[in-house]
Amino acid sequence: ANPNRDAMFRYFKNIAIDGKDNTRIGFKAEDDIPINIRHTSYGLPIGLDYINNCKVAVTSANDPSRFTMNIYGVTFENNNVAIETKANIGYKYVGNRTTEILENTFINNGVDVKATESNLKISIPQSYFGNASGMKVPTVEGAAEVDYMPYYTTADRDTVQAQISPVLTAAEGAATELELPVSFVWTDKAVKLDKTVFAQIAQSPADYNVSVPVTEGPEGSETVTTVWNFAKENLDAAPTADTTLKVTNTIGDAESLYETIDTTKTSVKQVVNFAHGGDLPGTAVVHVLKDDATVSPDGLKLYYLDVANNVIKEADYATVTESADGKYWIVTVDHCSEYIISTAVVLEETGNGNTGSGDTNSGSSGSTGSTTGSSSSSSSSSSSSSGSTATATPAPTAAPAATKVTPSATTVNDFISAQDVENKLEKATGDTATFDVTDKDLISSKAFAVLAENPGKSLVFETDAFKWTFLADDITDANAIAGTTFKPSISLNSPNVDAIKALVGETAENFTHIYFEHHGKLPGKAKIEVFVGEDQAGLTKYVYHYLPERGGFEYIETITLTEKGWAEFEIYGCSDYILSDVMLDTSLVLDAEAETPVQPEEPATDSTVEQPTETQSGMGMLPIIVVIAIVVAAVIIFAVKRKKDEE
Repeated sequence: ANPNRDAMFRYFKNIAIDGKDNTRIGFKAEDDIPINIRHTSYGLPIGLDYINNCKVAVTSANDPSRFTMNIYGVTFENNNVAIETKANIGYKYVGNRTTEILENTFINNGVDVKATESNLKISIPQSYFGNASGMKVPTVEGAAEVDYMPYYTTADRDTVQAQISPVLTAAEGAATELELPVSFVWTDKAVKLDKTVFAQIAQSPADYNVSVPVTEGPEGSETVTTVWNFAKENLDAAPTADTTLKVTNTIGDAESLYETIDTTKTSVKQVVNFAHGGDLPGTAVVHVLKDDATVSPDGLKLYYLDVANNVIKEADYATVTESADGKYWIVTVDHCSEYIISTAVVLEETGNGNTGSGDTNSGSSGSTGSTTGSSSSSSSSSSSSSGSTATATPAPTAAPAATKVTPSATTVNDFISAQDVENKLEKATGDTATFDVTDKDLISSKAFAVLAENPGKSLVFETDAFKWTFLADDITDANAIAGTTFKPSISLNSPNVDAIKALVGETAENFTHIYFEHHGKLPGKAKIEVFVGEDQAGLTKYVYHYLPERGGFEYIETITLTEKGWAEFEIYGCSDYILSDVMLDTSLVLDAEAETPVQPEEPATDSTVEQPTETQSGMGMLPIIVVIAIVVAAVIIFAVKRKKDEE
C-alpha cells in the first residue's frame, strides 16, 4: 500500500486474505501512509473482514513518528503474528501518532500484537462484543507497557465490560493499582461501565485501587477529560446498577435553578454535570478537567443543584482540591447529579432561602447533558484553556473511607431525566418509550422537548393504577413547564372533596374524583387512563374539570368505562377532574374560556353513547325556544289566513 494506490482501496470490500502456509505477510503498509483497515460493515476503506494463516497478518514499514494504522472489526486466525506495530497503540497514549486497535477478534494466533520497539506502550481492548462470551485477552509481546481496556458488550456500543482476572493475568501480577481506560472517541453514547466490573473488584481477595480514565475527542486532539477512581474498601459488595461515565461542564435539567445565581456567575468556577443519575457502586474520587487551569481551589467547595426542592446545597463531600499538574479538579461523590464548584457566596445569591449548608444530602436531581447543548464533552471548552490537546492521565487517587450520609427522601433515584428519555426513545423497539413511574415520581420538564424532536414517537408513564400517553406530534409547547419537574402521580382522593360537595350538594355522592399532582398547563395533549374499579366496567360517565376560581366545572366529554373498569379521556391541563354518574346542573357547567353554560345531552338509550359536540352542548334551551316560536307563528298565520278565507 502506498499513497499512489490508496485511492483504489476505497473500493475494496469483503476482502479475505489466506496466507496458506504461514510464510507470507498478509498486508504490509509501505511509504508514509496512514492505513485504515476495517471490516466491510464499517463502510470505510479498506473492507478487510478476515485474515489467516500468515507469518505476519498486518505490518508496516512506516516511520513510527509519522505512522497511523487503525484496525477495526477484523478477524485474525491462525497467524504467527496477527498485528505488528512500530508505534504506540491506543488513545491512552495521546500526544503520539498512534495505532488504534478496536473490536477485533483474535483466534489461535501465535502472538496477537507484537511491538517491534521495546519502548512502545500498548492499550488494547480485552475482547470484542462478538466473542466476549468466550473471553480471550489478546496477547502482547515486546511492549514496555500494556493496559487492557474494557470492551463494548453489544454492537450499540453503550456499555463497556471488563474481566478483572484476565487483566491481571495478562499484566503478570496481582497489582493493587488497576487501570481500565475507556475511549469515547468513536462513540457519541453516554457509555456505561457494567456493574459486574465493580462486583469483581469488591469480591476479589486483593485490595485494588481502580482508575478509569475517560478519553474524548475529536480524533487527532484527544484529551483525558475525566478520571474515575474507586478503592475496593469503598465499593458496595453487590452493585445493582451500571455507572455512566460521561461528565460535562454545561448545565442540564437544573438550568432554571442555576439561573437564580447572580447574573455574572462570578462565584461559580465550573459546572460538573454527571450524566449518571443515581447512586454510584460506592464512593468515587473523580478528576475533572478544568475549564481554566489557572483557577486555584482555595475557598471553593462542591455544591449540588437540588431541582426537586429548588435549592442549592453543600455536597456530602464538599472539599475541592486539584491535581499536581493543576489541570484537574478533584471531587468526591457517592451518587451523581448536577454540581457546581463555587465559593460559598452562591448560597447568599440564589434567593431561594438557603443561607448555609443546612441539609448536607448530596445530589437529588437527575442530570443530563443532551437536551441543552451539553452533550459535547467538557474537553470542548477545556482543552484550549489547559494549554494542551494531549493531556496525560493524572495519577489515581484512592477514594476516602468516609462515612456516607443517607440521602433525602427525594433523591435522583426518583428522577427520570431528559437523558433517560432520549436513551429509551433511541432504544425502543417500536415507536413508544415506556417508563414505570411507580417508584420514580419526578420527570424532567425537558423530557417533552426530547420527545418533540422525535416525530412519530410517543412517551408513556404508567403504574398499575394510571397511565399517561404523550405523542410527539401533539407537543405544542415543549417548554410549557420549563424550570419545574413534572409529577405524574394521579389519585382517586382529592383534597378539594369538601369544596366540591359544598358546590354541588348531594350530587357529589355520584362522583369519582381524579386528582393530578401536577397542576397547570401541559406541553401538549395527553391521553389519560385511570383505573376506577371493575365494578364500574361499562358504565357511562361524564368527565368534568373542576374550576375552583370560577365556582364551576368545564365539561370535557362523555365516556364509557372499559370492560376492566378503566376511564380513558384526553386533557391539556391538570388539577382536579371528576367522573360523574349524572349530568351536573346547567348553572355549574362553564365554557373553558367564557361564562356560557355548557351541558352534555342525555346519552343514547342503546349501549352506544354518542359524545356531544360543543355546539350541541352549548345551545341549552335555545332549540326549544326557537321551536315554540316557530309553532306559535305558524298558528297565528294559519288563524289569520282562515279568518280571511271566511270573510
